[in-house]
Amino acid sequence: MAADCAAFCHVNLHKRLTPGRIPLLCCPETDFDISMKLAKIISINDIRSVTVIRMEAPCCTELTDMVQTAIKLSRKPLPFQTVSVFVDAEEVD
Repeated sequence: MAADCAAFCHVNLHKRLTPGRIPLLCCPETDFDISMKLAKIISINDIRSVTVIRMEAPCCTELTDMVQTAIKLSRKPLPFQTVSVFVDAEEVD
């Protein structure tokens, strides 16, 4: 799950962070509570792990929370990690 603005700020986002994965893009400021939709996606698909790729912006804190809630609602124990992208495209694990 990636913040839609992260794809524009990190020129190699797809090559470096999502090879072999299917990224879902959203913005917590415009895509209000995605937890229920994402929980359904997780529960009916064979998903092995979830990575949140977020920007340093405060609104992206909500994205991480929404995804963690979705994982709990799906009742699947999935490995979860967060990667932060800064405006200068620096990546921090």
